[in-house]
Amino acid sequence: MSEALSQPLSIDISFPVEGVALVELVGELEVVSVDEFSMRMADLGGSGAIGVVVDLAGISFIDSSGINALVQAMRAVEARGGRAVVSSPSTVAQRVFAITRLAEIVSVESDRAVALAAAASRRETPDAAD
Repeated sequence: MSEALSQPLSIDISFPVEGVALVELVGELEVVSVDEFSMRMADLGGSGAIGVVVDLAGISFIDSSGINALVQAMRAVEARGGRAVVSSPSTVAQRVFAITRLAEIVSVESDRAVALAAAASRRETPDAAD
């Protein structure tokens, strides 16, 4: 594959809602980029973010290592008591999700605002009732 065809992964993390991290991915989530993605997702564990939305609108390619890294990251968030939601999957990501049935394993929302609300909703636990 030539350099012109390959699009490196860009990861942008912001906190548009209190307690929720928005992770925007642009490019290719594949064997070369999964280590950086996994490391950045693991770093969120110490950020105070309880919910995480992974926006895949800009994904141009995802391979099996990218799928595995995404599932592991989502499970890690949920193991910490948070809620992880995939948002706005690109056409490429939608096709991969359909083939692999990934939407049966992870929460997927087509709208970012809905995904952010869903990730934030897990923040309130029955123990925290006033």
